[in-house]
Amino acid sequence: MDRKLKRKLAEAVRRDFSRRMLTLGFARTKPTFWTRSADFAVQFVHLHSFTHSPSFRVHLGVRALSDTFPAPALNGLMSCDGWALAARKYSFDFSASADTSKCADELSCYVSEVCLPWFDSFASTEALLAPGGPLSDDARLRLSLAVEGHADPSAVAASRAMLGLDPVL
Repeated sequence: MDRKLKRKLAEAVRRDFSRRMLTLGFARTKPTFWTRSADFAVQFVHLHSFTHSPSFRVHLGVRALSDTFPAPALNGLMSCDGWALAARKYSFDFSASADTSKCADELSCYVSEVCLPWFDSFASTEALLAPGGPLSDDARLRLSLAVEGHADPSAVAASRAMLGLDPVL
């Protein structure tokens, strides 16, 4: 498949996926990121489009808004690590000969069946602060400070910009 057609089809999948994600509270805030805000953190889904094939990989992450790490850490599940494949095999492939909504259906099912339970397990600030969660030690420390009212406004602004969220005025 030529690159131009692949990009066009991938974008069609992402547009369809975006409509479905809105019903789950996630908005498309960057071309390949869908976010949902919590009290002091943002949950996000990132769709990685492979260069070698017309297919996606799904990455999850949770970012404490006060985190200073210079990129959105993909600190959650990843669709290719086999975490939930025992129950069901998901296919995130698309092609010129098939309806792209099939890929968006599969992505949506994966989010509903696998991602949402994972996000729910870290929905509370207490769960994010607990050792063994998705946040780094530094992010947990910064989240703890934010909960106590000592968030670094520049870190929060940088996190919001990084994920395509509107700045807090």
